Parts: sequence; structure tokens; C-alpha cells
Amino acid sequence: MIKRMLPVCLLAAALAVAAVPAYADRDAVQFGSNLHVEPGATVHDAVCFFCSVNAEGEVDGDIVVFFGNVHIAHAAHHDVVNFFGTVKADDGASIGEDLVSMFGRIRLGEN
Repeated sequence: MIKRMLPVCLLAAALAVAAVPAYADRDAVQFGSNLHVEPGATVHDAVCFFCSVNAEGEVDGDIVVFFGNVHIAHAAHHDVVNFFGTVKADDGASIGEDLVSMFGRIRLGEN
């Protein structure tokens, strides 16, 4: 298992060193630097590698995080996927479709 994960981790680390933030049609993609969706703001997809997503506004598409945490204060209208981190949704927050957490924790409706 560890031998299989090593190449993936090395590739992700190499991308993290060379990457800059990318935004395409309201998508937000980050490598190594946290994403924050301000209250009242909307993004389509939020994707983060080696960082966390703090969604105080709305995410119309998917939230995907590898090796970081997800915080949803208001709404994620589609899927939330997290690997090796914690997903936390505040009281009154909503997730429109599926919530997937691999090797992490889920905290729903807790302040």
C-alpha cells in the first residue's frame, strides 16, 4: 500500500512546488495555499491539494480536497470529497449531493 502511495505523493509534491492558483469560469484551484470563499461570494468548483477550503460563501459545484480540511458554513450544492482531512459543516449548512471522506473525519452540525 505504501509503495503504491509513494509515486502519487511525489507527483503531487512536484505539482505543488511548481503550481500557481488557477481560476477558470469561477473555478478555484490551489496547491499548498488555502482557499477561502468569502461570505456572499460564489465559486463553481473548489479544488485544493495540500491545503484547506473554508467555504463561508456558496460553492455551486464540487469541493475536492487532498491532504487538507473542508469547512462549509453555508452551502455546497454538489459533491464534497476529502482525502486525509476533516470535513466540518456548520449548523444549517447544506451539501447538495454526496459527501465522501477517505481516511479522515466528518463533523456535521457542530459549532
